Amino acid sequence: MHSSGLDFNGRPLEAWNTLPRTIEATCPLDSLLLDFLAERHAQAAEGAPIKTLVGPPYPDFTYLLNPERPDQSHPLSKVFTDILRTFPDISGLPERVAVLYIMFLVMRWQIEPTQENYERLPDWMTPRPSQLFTPHPVWNDYLPWPRLRDHIITDQPQQAFDNFFIPYTTSLSLNWPHSPRDVLLPASSAPANATSTPSINTTPSGIPVDPATEASPPAPATQDGDSSSPKADDGSSGDAGSSANVGAEPEWVINPDFEAHLRNIENWSLGPQFSAAFPDLATYVKIKDQ
Repeated sequence: MHSSGLDFNGRPLEAWNTLPRTIEATCPLDSLLLDFLAERHAQAAEGAPIKTLVGPPYPDFTYLLNPERPDQSHPLSKVFTDILRTFPDISGLPERVAVLYIMFLVMRWQIEPTQENYERLPDWMTPRPSQLFTPHPVWNDYLPWPRLRDHIITDQPQQAFDNFFIPYTTSLSLNWPHSPRDVLLPASSAPANATSTPSINTTPSGIPVDPATEASPPAPATQDGDSSSPKADDGSSGDAGSSANVGAEPEWVINPDFEAHLRNIENWSLGPQFSAAFPDLATYVKIKDQ
């Protein structure tokens, strides 16, 4: 497909429309990712509106918090929320929100490889040359550290998913210095554009930025209590605009401060479990005692 110098729509290849070169599924996660992407591309080829296929710019975090509610999520949100539930070791709310956010953006760009969708990716999630030219399992493309992706893709034999993901998921941390519940905000109390607040810098497209040279931006004051995750509104609290809709479950959106935090790769780390299992890979990630 790429040998002609054109993408599948006949456009000259650019960084933003060149997709990774993947192989057939090597594990159940590969199958889910490949099948979902192929299904979306097939629907696009049949004339389905592309904006319908990619859906909203952010995942549905409300479904992440409450999977029992009536399913109203866009399929792109639902597939990754369902995938996350197969990895119970990713149990912290900051880690679940961050992984959902990153996987969602990567797949959204692959469904519609436009410059706009490419630029929404953190720079460390854009494909490396190894991903573009070396055939590899698709799950490699969703790992956050570029040098780790390089090494895993070029290393032979290729790393087995089943061996890799237990040490990875059990020790992944976002090192969020505030209450876990603060990573999400009720939509009714979030900034109007849900992408920026006066306390942090943003890109020209409005994406929050947490430069490595700056301290993590402060989170908003916590709500009552110190729960580890947001709770569905039971109608007893006056927070989050619930008084106008007593008993209704609130919608949740990402806190722009946490979005800026997770988009800084320096805030991601793995633990000693990972370095003990893969000492040759530890040099390509940030290892931090937990």
